[in-house]
Amino acid sequence: MRQRRLQPNVPALSAAISACERGHLWQEAVQLHESLQEDKLTPDITVFNATISACEKGAKWQQALCFLEELAQMDVWPRQQVHSLRPVTITYNAVISACGKASRWDWSLRLLADLQNPDTPTADGITGNAAMNACAQGSQWPRALQLFQELHGYKLQSRNPATRSWQL
Repeated sequence: MRQRRLQPNVPALSAAISACERGHLWQEAVQLHESLQEDKLTPDITVFNATISACEKGAKWQQALCFLEELAQMDVWPRQQVHSLRPVTITYNAVISACGKASRWDWSLRLLADLQNPDTPTADGITGNAAMNACAQGSQWPRALQLFQELHGYKLQSRNPATRSWQL
């Protein structure tokens, strides 16, 4: 009996990359992402987000940054496509989280600052939390508190020595 091989397609590869992410198989996710070019398929934002999330789960912040950069610079790939891909908020959230897991709070804050640019997506609560967590992971507690104040409009006044807590 002759076996038929299904032709690879973007939704199937995206699902496979997401499965790798859930299984903490970041290297396999990256290999699947790279197979898109070999199969002459155009990745979509879900493929990029799934690959970046897999890198985040594997604490591979540099690879996550590389995929963000690839996505940000992606003009048209392949050339016959009439649209370009752009990172979305979820994309930035995953990269900021990946940087935080590696205690690279400095990169997390750079990415958060990038989101102030009108050409980038809008930061959301998850973005802010990921950046604050990155500061906490990097033992940058004063910066995490400052960021909390900036993002949420709270004014932390002083630390009460009796209760060892911050007064709002």
